[in-house]
Amino acid sequence: MIVTSSPFYSAVDEKGGFKLNDVPEGPATLKVWSNGRWVHERAVEVTPKGVDLTIKVSDAADREPTEQ
Repeated sequence: MIVTSSPFYSAVDEKGGFKLNDVPEGPATLKVWSNGRWVHERAVEVTPKGVDLTIKVSDAADREPTEQ
């Protein structure tokens, strides 16, 4: 469960993309949740045309070492 003070959220599609609709113009903070924790946070300025971002999230650092 995630509880935030914002009504804006999105899940990624099959290609890892997402879109947030009807976000008001102005400053905002984009936060990315993955594997049970926040993995990315970025300040953005929402414009009338929207904002295109590329965010790379790697789970390799989160993996537990395996015994061999």
